[in-house]
Amino acid sequence: MRFVINVLVCSVAIWLTDLLFDGIVVTGTKDTTANKLLAYLVIGAIIALVNTFIKPFVKLIALPFVILTLGLLTLIINAALLELVAWLSKATPLELHIDEFWWTAIWAALILTIVQMILNAILPDDVKA
Repeated sequence: MRFVINVLVCSVAIWLTDLLFDGIVVTGTKDTTANKLLAYLVIGAIIALVNTFIKPFVKLIALPFVILTLGLLTLIINAALLELVAWLSKATPLELHIDEFWWTAIWAALILTIVQMILNAILPDDVKA
């Protein structure tokens, strides 16, 4: 149940990021509301999977540099993982497109992190099935 909530949180975060930035675009096969919703859910699931399985290893490997930069490297790591999600989404008919890494991906990673932090603070930690 926690993974489903994580997917929903990531989907809402990528939707808000798509609204705020012109350089972030989520596309699907058709331009219907249901297809847009499905696209955000699929991209949210990919983000949740990357955050669950890949992000801990990358942060562990980069830990000395994160300490050296006082945590600023974490923003670059999040932007790089967002680029990874964009690359992985090309294998599906629903795609996340990021214009450029330096400003678009970094600002998008910052917004995603803030929105996920707020939504995770609002939603309960323990969900009883």
